[in-house]
Amino acid sequence: IGHDQDPDDTLYISRLMFFKEEPEFIRHEAYMNGYADGTFKPAGTMTRAEACTVIARLLEKEEAIAGTSAFADVAADQWYAKYIGFCEAKGLLKSYSGNFLPNQPITRAEFSELVYLTGLATDKGIKASFTDVAADHPKNASIMAAASYFPRK
Repeated sequence: IGHDQDPDDTLYISRLMFFKEEPEFIRHEAYMNGYADGTFKPAGTMTRAEACTVIARLLEKEEAIAGTSAFADVAADQWYAKYIGFCEAKGLLKSYSGNFLPNQPITRAEFSELVYLTGLATDKGIKASFTDVAADHPKNASIMAAASYFPRK
């Protein structure tokens, strides 16, 4: 989103509705960092904890991210605890029998839902169609939002 953002743009409006205030337009924060060993692992998979970290960093400045988690498997002393707590406080996460499973890989459907719940994606654009996503799939709306697009004016 830039300074010349069209105020009629649905994604811009969704972002404003999520933040309840004007987002800052002139900053860019790192939202994906490397690992402690100096690698980025471009071919690696993303864990559920790492996905929460990316989402939290996209929604808030690093120094303002805070939160504690009620999930039984998210200990407060883990590096990812504040990111999961932040996303949990925003209502973006679902429990698996009281656990979050932070070190499990995140599926494409789960990531699509995480982004969809932020309000940064919408399924109001041109719809995609997938042979392996039934209309009654539990994450259908978020998958379609991830794959929808708006033609440029």
